[in-house]
Amino acid sequence: MNKTTIYCETTAPVFMAGADQRKPELRAASIKGTMRFIWRAVQRAEDMIKLRECEGKLFGNAFGGKDTKASDMRIRIEADENIEYFKCDNAMLPHRKLPEYEGRDKDKGRVLPQKSIDTGYRFSVVISSFGDENRHTDYVRLFVLTCLLYGFGRRSRKGFGTVMVTEIKGIGENIIDFLIDGMPDNLNALSKFGAVYSFANDDRTEITVTGGGGEKYPYIENIRIAGTKDDSKTDFFIEQIGMSVHNFSNSKTFLGDSRNRFASSILLSTTPWNSDSFCCIVTQLYCTKIFDEKERDRFHGEIDRRV
Repeated sequence: MNKTTIYCETTAPVFMAGADQRKPELRAASIKGTMRFIWRAVQRAEDMIKLRECEGKLFGNAFGGKDTKASDMRIRIEADENIEYFKCDNAMLPHRKLPEYEGRDKDKGRVLPQKSIDTGYRFSVVISSFGDENRHTDYVRLFVLTCLLYGFGRRSRKGFGTVMVTEIKGIGENIIDFLIDGMPDNLNALSKFGAVYSFANDDRTEITVTGGGGEKYPYIENIRIAGTKDDSKTDFFIEQIGMSVHNFSNSKTFLGDSRNRFASSILLSTTPWNSDSFCCIVTQLYCTKIFDEKERDRFHGEIDRRV
């Protein structure tokens, strides 16, 4: 059996729980589902049938009959610290307490505290699989990328739920760069349908992608590092992300529409830039709905200005 242990630490509150929402917990099934979403976005596939076949081989499927297959990957979460000390209420809408917030009077200061796992909780994710060692390494790369680009639990598209990888032990430990510099290599290693990722400039603030992208589904269009702050904490970025989204709340297409169960096409994560600062990674996904591109560009400018 192939096995890798990934040591992690939460860098923003994680709103994740099981059937009882009053008891926050890290759930392997939820983490695996998020990884599957990011893998699909990386591919930029031109053929959805081939995409589903490839996805099924990696993550399992439920096609029925002889075609049904379980995933080769297993995820187990191990606690490095007592999680009970990190369970607390955190604001889901912290931007509402900012002086510049302008909304309905009844919403001013109403930050919607919810049960969560607080920042600073350390845990390990053990990934195991049978068979091909290269495929196993891809699973580890994918977890690393998911931590950088997204996060876990509710509000993960708005900077919450982010997790920092601190160390990798086992298969892949000597070849996988789990920091921002390693993103293009990890993206290209996972790309199976011709998409090619590379830094667009020397300061590593943008990753461009070429190839693929024929089918209409949420694949990655580009990735930007929007800003860094020395000695900054994720609280700052989460507040500024929330304020930016609030200011563009009428732009229902590219930022999502809860009434129509349409998720935002922009992923905003808070990620360590180095040992002393954090940054905001902005991942633009292809949006299947019609929207005003100039309005979306203004939103990106708003994020740049704030962070």
